[in-house]
Amino acid sequence: MILFITFFFLLGVTFVARAEQGYVDKPLSITFGSNGFANWGAGNWPPSNIGVPLIPQKTDPKILSYLKEIDPARIQSTIQTLVNFGTRNTASTTTSSTRGIGAAREWLLKEMTALAAPSKGLIKVSMPCYDQPADPDSDLLIAVKLCNVQAEITSSVDPNRTYVYTGHYDSRRLNNSDFINDAPGADDNASAVAIALEMVRVLASVVTKTPPAASIIIAAVAGEEQGLYGSNFLAQTLKNASVNVQGNFNDDIVGSGSNAPFDPLNQHTIRIFGAGTDWLTLPADVIEEITSTGYQDDTPSRHLGRFVQEVNAGAAETTDMQVALIYKPDRFFRGGDHESFLRAGFPAIRFTEPQEDFFHQHQDPRTQDGFVYGDEIEFVDFDYTARVGRVNFLSLWSIANAPGTPTNFTYDTNIGFLAENESTPPSWLQNVIKLYWNTEPVDPLVDYYEIVWRPMSSQQWTHMLNVGMKSTITLPISKDNAVFGLRTVGKNGMKSPATYALAVASQYFGWSPDIQQMLAQDQNMASTYKSVVLAKRPKNHIVPGETFKLQINPIPGQADLKDGEVLVETQYLSIDPAMRGWLNDVRSYIPPVQIGEVMRGQVIGVVRESKASLPVGTPVLASVGWREFAVAKAKDLEKVVIPKGGKLIDAMSVLGMTGLTAYFGMIDVGKVKAGDFVVVSGAAGATGSVAGQIAKLKGATVLGIAGSDEKVQWLKDLGYDDALNYRDPDFPKKFRAATKNLIDLFFDNVGGDILDLALARAKPHSRFVMCGGISQYNEQAPKGPKNYLMIVTMRIRMEGFIVFDYQKQYLQARRELAQWLEEGKIQRRETIIKGGLEKAELALEGLYRGLNTGKLLVEVKPEDSKISAHLTIAEPSD
Repeated sequence: MILFITFFFLLGVTFVARAEQGYVDKPLSITFGSNGFANWGAGNWPPSNIGVPLIPQKTDPKILSYLKEIDPARIQSTIQTLVNFGTRNTASTTTSSTRGIGAAREWLLKEMTALAAPSKGLIKVSMPCYDQPADPDSDLLIAVKLCNVQAEITSSVDPNRTYVYTGHYDSRRLNNSDFINDAPGADDNASAVAIALEMVRVLASVVTKTPPAASIIIAAVAGEEQGLYGSNFLAQTLKNASVNVQGNFNDDIVGSGSNAPFDPLNQHTIRIFGAGTDWLTLPADVIEEITSTGYQDDTPSRHLGRFVQEVNAGAAETTDMQVALIYKPDRFFRGGDHESFLRAGFPAIRFTEPQEDFFHQHQDPRTQDGFVYGDEIEFVDFDYTARVGRVNFLSLWSIANAPGTPTNFTYDTNIGFLAENESTPPSWLQNVIKLYWNTEPVDPLVDYYEIVWRPMSSQQWTHMLNVGMKSTITLPISKDNAVFGLRTVGKNGMKSPATYALAVASQYFGWSPDIQQMLAQDQNMASTYKSVVLAKRPKNHIVPGETFKLQINPIPGQADLKDGEVLVETQYLSIDPAMRGWLNDVRSYIPPVQIGEVMRGQVIGVVRESKASLPVGTPVLASVGWREFAVAKAKDLEKVVIPKGGKLIDAMSVLGMTGLTAYFGMIDVGKVKAGDFVVVSGAAGATGSVAGQIAKLKGATVLGIAGSDEKVQWLKDLGYDDALNYRDPDFPKKFRAATKNLIDLFFDNVGGDILDLALARAKPHSRFVMCGGISQYNEQAPKGPKNYLMIVTMRIRMEGFIVFDYQKQYLQARRELAQWLEEGKIQRRETIIKGGLEKAELALEGLYRGLNTGKLLVEVKPEDSKISAHLTIAEPSD
């Protein structure tokens, strides 16, 4: 059946599983409504690049192995035993050893105690009781001794934080006061009690190896059918003891998914009911704010349901189930034990089978007019109940090992709102949301905090954003169009349920002084940065808005850095011809950029935070890709060194990769010498322009090829002996005339037709340096040279190279390039595209259309006026 359910998952929303070096699409789960159909909603609106698509937390393989231990045969045995007690009506006999609720609870106590024995005392089983008076209005005609049977695991890490599983073990007939006749109660609710016992059994061996971070109570409660008595007793006991109950998982009627014609889907679906604002115990004005700001579906109970759905999505192949969230406190005019926890102020949800069968619920066992009535064991699907048990175990164990749900989450009501007067700061008028939360006291379980958000039309969170250990962030999205939550992420990767933001949080929950100060100040400094990731591989040309995707990320702070790391702010981004090749999923000198990965690239940046020897303010060269900020290891950075007469951006042009490429290509590969006739294609580009000048310095005669008359003139101004515009209709004729003495050395950046022309004009034993092929980068099937036989007949040495092959020689090459630059023997020009990182994709596509003369850069941030104080005006040393 796993394959069947996977098919349904493939039909729905695909969660994106990302890795640091890329991502793969993995079908995990979809959100289903109560009718079994996928809730698509307007999931693609509002358009935003905040965070990444939601990734269900990864389930520890050990947990998956525990889930497989939940045994349908043991489920069946427990249900059969409970049915054999005849009736478990709350007022039934307590003196018989074989019949009634008294015999049932004694058996449960004995069985649960035996199942907990392997825990070596870590699971404590008890049967707390109290005297419940008669209550005719609730069908309890006589006073009874009411007892719960429960197992408790007390955490040694965070003992007061507690999660409670409940399932009632009492049963009923049509006449709820009938405590004499049989009420088998197989589905309602021996099924949930069977799950409770199975969880105790499995946990007994688990907790001795891995104790939970929070406390767990698993309880079989009584008195549900007459008035939720047992669960109320438990909830109020916990409340009176000031126990921090962060969730109640109440299972009630979880024995069958059968309902034709939807059996295949229903048999692998569990409903979760989550209460709205009507069940909150907060002050009236807080509830009013929640509803008026659109957070009415973000109560703690509904967040708890989202948690279960998401956790199950990450382990769906093992649970073989999907979770349907129902935004109701319970079924139509119905109730259950979770309400006791809601009244006590605790988050609580109800698990119930997808389609209840009223012929077999609250019925007297009988056959009447051809219909079979009664809650008999024959109508329970033990495999289905076991699957529900796996969802419960997974959820309970995951939440108990995650950090606690964060508190004190709020937002600034001044920022992103209407102006009060003419003195309202402009920063307040941006349509953004500024969020704050408490990180103190520090929870040792927490690795970082995570913002989650979703469009107003979605049930489940759609995006997540790692914000580190910060306590505030500003996000560029309207408060009207999305809902935001905050959750904690543990060092083990497990995540808490989210909590919602309240503007009045400080009034009711109290804030530390530093947070109060932050709320009172207008912080103009941005707390997010942009990055650009590869969204879709281009077939030919880069398509703006399709090939790349802009993302919003939190700016890391000092606390997010490890020893030896620095935070770099990008000022200039290098745009290079090789980038187009990196987008193709083919074998090359470096792996291709993966879908979802930040686009690769080199930047000039400034150190803004440091836990390394590099001081703040140091300008550096960094291969950190298309992003405004990046955390990098200091040892992987290169301090920018500028010679006399140089400037900052020379570090990425004549003294950077392009200058080095020209140097090694012309000197080491091409072995240029005096008297050579050299032709450079793409001569007005960053590499070609320097390559031709180096050839001239070595005594060669140089012909440059460029794409406009203006570029041709610039090449002549640089000292090229001649230059041609390849867009001239007479270019082939002019090229043959200009190469009448034939070519000794061809430095190729273009390929295609120009390479063919050059091959036809090659001298015997000439050298062809294959530096690039810009004319072919956008072709699905790059064309080889038509005149390739000239390679044979002219004995041409055609050699490709990668500048990275010469890293050990960079220092010497830079010394010589810097000297030429200082002496004025090499000139350079840059084309700088302004407008920030958003212009990078247009700049890259423009590169292949001849946009640039010289080096092409994107100004990500205007150059820091203070940077000159940190530049080294000297020759680099070893």
